[in-house]
Amino acid sequence: MMSTQRTAQLGAATACIILLTSLGLIARQSQHPSLQEPKLVATNGQVRSINELRGKTTVLLFTSILCPVCRDYNERFVRFERQYAKSADVQVLVVNSRANVHDPETIGALRANAHAIGQPGTTWVDVAGAMAANYGATMTPFVVVLDSAGNVQYRGRFDDNRAAALVLNRDCEDAVRAILAGREPLKHSTQAFGCDMSALK
Repeated sequence: MMSTQRTAQLGAATACIILLTSLGLIARQSQHPSLQEPKLVATNGQVRSINELRGKTTVLLFTSILCPVCRDYNERFVRFERQYAKSADVQVLVVNSRANVHDPETIGALRANAHAIGQPGTTWVDVAGAMAANYGATMTPFVVVLDSAGNVQYRGRFDDNRAAALVLNRDCEDAVRAILAGREPLKHSTQAFGCDMSALK
């Protein structure tokens, strides 16, 4: 039979291993945001986890107030968001992946920008960039379209030209329409173009 002293030693060793493992995970999460659970925090204080994006077709519009390409898309994004603002089947979330959710000045700038461009909904901050990392978004603008089960059905550019008058392919809108019609999008991915997220700090 194992002695009381030996049992105590094993118990202490086990506790030490558990503690070191937990600390190691926390350290890795701080170094690699993609290991954190993706979470969005709105400028009005709402919080949404990645699991709460199910139930509707969800469009994540990754954008930045610092990116000139995104500014060229403001009008298109606002029009698209308004189109589905009252939809029971589609939710459109405008996401900023480089904002500091704890900085009042930054949150104020996001609110001011939303008001200036007539954005109908709130702006969501991607905490630690984990949502962008989860879906492979590396630049802005970048679009991710999820079906109601949370599966990625489309990712990439919003459309095919920075100049609205020259657009030939409305990839994001086509993907949403296909999903709502019970079909798979003709394109599941396209090459996005714009500003590198890592430079937008």
